[in-house]
Amino acid sequence: MANQGQWAPAVAALAVGFSTLTLAAISMIGPAVLAPVATHELGVPSEGIGVFVALNYLVAMFSGLACGAFVARLGGLRVCQLAVLIAGVGLCLVGLGHVWLVLPAAAFIGIGYGWVNPSGSHIIVDRTPRNRLGIVLSIKQTGVPVGGAIAGAIVPTLTLRFGWAATIEMLGAACILAALALALARNLLREPPRVRPVEPFRLSIALFARPLGMVARSPTLMMLGFTSLVYSGLQLNITTYLVSYMNVGLGIPLVTAGLLFSGTLIAGICGRIFWGAVADRMRNPVRLMGMLGVVSGFCSVVLPWVGSTGSLVLLGALFVVYGATAVGWNGVHMALVARAAPDGEEGTATGGVQFLTFFGALAAPPVFAVCSALTGSYGIAFALFGVVAFVLGLVLCFSRRLVA
Repeated sequence: MANQGQWAPAVAALAVGFSTLTLAAISMIGPAVLAPVATHELGVPSEGIGVFVALNYLVAMFSGLACGAFVARLGGLRVCQLAVLIAGVGLCLVGLGHVWLVLPAAAFIGIGYGWVNPSGSHIIVDRTPRNRLGIVLSIKQTGVPVGGAIAGAIVPTLTLRFGWAATIEMLGAACILAALALALARNLLREPPRVRPVEPFRLSIALFARPLGMVARSPTLMMLGFTSLVYSGLQLNITTYLVSYMNVGLGIPLVTAGLLFSGTLIAGICGRIFWGAVADRMRNPVRLMGMLGVVSGFCSVVLPWVGSTGSLVLLGALFVVYGATAVGWNGVHMALVARAAPDGEEGTATGGVQFLTFFGALAAPPVFAVCSALTGSYGIAFALFGVVAFVLGLVLCFSRRLVA
């Protein structure tokens, strides 16, 4: 891939992977941003957004398992298009304003979110040199926090001007239009116009079991799946509870807490790119995954003590390191999964590992809530999750069997 013509498919693949993941993240986070207004007008409790988000992740867990089979038959680009299209339809269903459409809408959004990572990774791995997978997949993975930042920035403003229903319809329309526009990338990706199925396609238990079987048979994939379960749980607790902990637990004003939280996410975006570049230069990037767990776990454990000092400077410095590690691991992890997967099966392996990733994201917030209720402290709950990440990180740092 020495000249510009040879690099064009790799750049196009990264653009497709990043844009679809960003749109999928907006489809997941947009309804949550609208929740205070939407739930009131729909006549449901505000806590109902938790059920909506949980269903998103539950459906995404299983849809990701089937993604590899769809990629094998339709090609990665078509599946990326379908993912964004289906998520857009889900958003449009929410915007219709009928309570009975909310759960089907959550399922549609979950299907799209479950497909974008395996299909996007498949497109990128096929067109990127192995020694650049870390940085390229890390850039792709910044689509999640970027999508969250976009949703947080534009959705409230649009809601004030046009109302929540019109806003969610606009987001859905943007996803649908983007799905159609992705067809323009076909020539740059040099993807065949159609990938013909070798055998008739059937939805079956085997279709969903195959990715999990692939993960179970590979010690490296299995450990990467368990690692992502723990790390994603810690990451989602940060995005779910950190602002509440600062405001309620530490008495920090809400605006200041929001700024500190934004800084944490920005550090995570920068961390994803930085660690991806570092991983490409390491002989065994599994140890880098371990180091990220050790540092993020340590930050989580000392968070209550640092918070008790009352120093915003010290707390802000901690959040930079915390975000760079606890939010910055995803790209390195995706590259490790791609390297450990059998050739041509990157989408299937990613779907299998992603099942465990989403399980961690689904289970962590309620477990955190129980821990904080029993101990009477958000800080102790953060510390408990940090201990688990710290210990797992040490295991990965000193493991000699896991090489990807």
